[in-house]
Amino acid sequence: MQYERSKQEIKKIVDSMAGKYSRYDIFRDFIVLSACTISNSVDKQQWQKREDMYLEIIAKYTKYEANKFAEMLALMILAYENRMGDFIGELYMTMEFGNKHVGQFFTPYNVSRLVSDMTYESKKHEDTITLNEPSCGSGGMIVAFADSMQLDKRNYQTDLRVMCNDLDFDAVRMCYVQLSLLGIDAVVEQRNTLAPLDEHPGEIWYTPIHILNLAREKQAQNDNKTKRMVKAMQDLIALEKPKNDEKEPVLAGPPGQMDIFDFIRE
Repeated sequence: MQYERSKQEIKKIVDSMAGKYSRYDIFRDFIVLSACTISNSVDKQQWQKREDMYLEIIAKYTKYEANKFAEMLALMILAYENRMGDFIGELYMTMEFGNKHVGQFFTPYNVSRLVSDMTYESKKHEDTITLNEPSCGSGGMIVAFADSMQLDKRNYQTDLRVMCNDLDFDAVRMCYVQLSLLGIDAVVEQRNTLAPLDEHPGEIWYTPIHILNLAREKQAQNDNKTKRMVKAMQDLIALEKPKNDEKEPVLAGPPGQMDIFDFIRE
């Protein structure tokens, strides 16, 4: 299965690159480079910030190593095309990056699916479903919820809106990459869930489908506004037109001057 094969291939690449940098540093750089690449394809407001972040990281590696990062991204895309799952979270745990000191262990996907199925049952009647994930990790719970929608033949790319955040920068970027590649409409923020709401987040990442949906909604609003304006003009013109049973008065010309209506009467 391509999903499992991609995990093994990415693990091999990371292991082969280790030496000058630790395996975790290489994995983290891979996630950040992928996040910046995705973000800069759609988010023009934060383009320079992401570009600077990308260039600072990629400068540490040779051209050969940089190509390996691109190969890993391609393998990850192939995995998602094969089936849905918490691919990055599973890869993270398989490579034994879990941090027992801060309790950073991602929920197994089968458990996430169980929870998401129960949650979806209570929200399936909603035309547009909104979710808030206050401790998103790699985004596995959101992926599982989208999976539940898909099994119910719901289009999660149009019917789901997600707001999620995490305290850990690495988790935020992993979540962003995963939700972006799966086409989930989400805003991913680095912030403390327990902090005041007016506290500015450390980073904000908008998935491509989120930006696309915003553009579609804005276009629909503009189209609706245009239709209302046209309708108002049509109503105004209709008010100014004489009724069918009212004859418009014919203005006579100066004495001795023939009128166009004389020819019609003849």
